[in-house]
Amino acid sequence: MEYTLYIGKKCHQCQDMIEFLRVNKVSFRTVHVQKDKERPPIDLFIFPALMHDDRLLCYGTDIVNYIEAKQGSVKQIGMLGKMRIFMTTMLNMMAMMKDMK
Repeated sequence: MEYTLYIGKKCHQCQDMIEFLRVNKVSFRTVHVQKDKERPPIDLFIFPALMHDDRLLCYGTDIVNYIEAKQGSVKQIGMLGKMRIFMTTMLNMMAMMKDMK
């Protein structure tokens, strides 16, 4: 299965997701919506956006979760891996604090 990763300018997560997909040997092609002539099949407002067969699968760092669910496990990369761990920890702490009320 080959995915299409749509990216845009001033996209803070786009390069991280490209690196993540490459490290995890995911078959994909990249389309830069401002530079390439190809356009996505639907209007996109958030980048990066991962699509397959004209269907939006996920966007942003949710791409990591989607690929992990498909592959069973993934290799994390640099700062992205650290951010994911941090966010998971923060969400768990918030849930614990909510339960304490």
